[in-house]
Amino acid sequence: MANPKRTLLAQNAVDTADMVLLALGGRVLGKDPEMRLGIKGPGGVSTEGGKTARQALTLVRADRQDGVMVGWMDVATRQAALRPFENARCLYAARFQATAPFQPDEYAAFADHLRTTLTQHGFTVDEEVAEVPLASLTTRGSSAGAGRWLPVAVAVATVVLAAVAFAVR
Repeated sequence: MANPKRTLLAQNAVDTADMVLLALGGRVLGKDPEMRLGIKGPGGVSTEGGKTARQALTLVRADRQDGVMVGWMDVATRQAALRPFENARCLYAARFQATAPFQPDEYAAFADHLRTTLTQHGFTVDEEVAEVPLASLTTRGSSAGAGRWLPVAVAVATVVLAAVAFAVR
């Protein structure tokens, strides 16, 4: 089957995604499950003048074909953003209820390689900090001690409320 006729910008998005994936050479992060970069292409034959040119950069689990978004790139503006390790770790824990299979040092090497590749293709790359779901902070299997803050927070809130109630009397 022939490739669909795409607008110039939509084709540029597809070509850029292919070049970035080729440059990363199927790099694998983590074990059990292994994860690889996935780039979602434009949703159709047009990006509507660049309005839908933003593409998700996702670490995809080999065993489930889904993953967590670790950044984005926009071929219309030549802008991109990557999320730091802690964001990726928390998002993974929230989504899969498990510890992320990749380590900080291997994620940093992956992000540096991706940042360099995007920069070589004319992108300006920033760091993006995504909102992390509160549930990910107490998810079993996330980093050591992540769920220990809740009793402390409850104790602090109780003391503060007691102090306010005492002051109001």
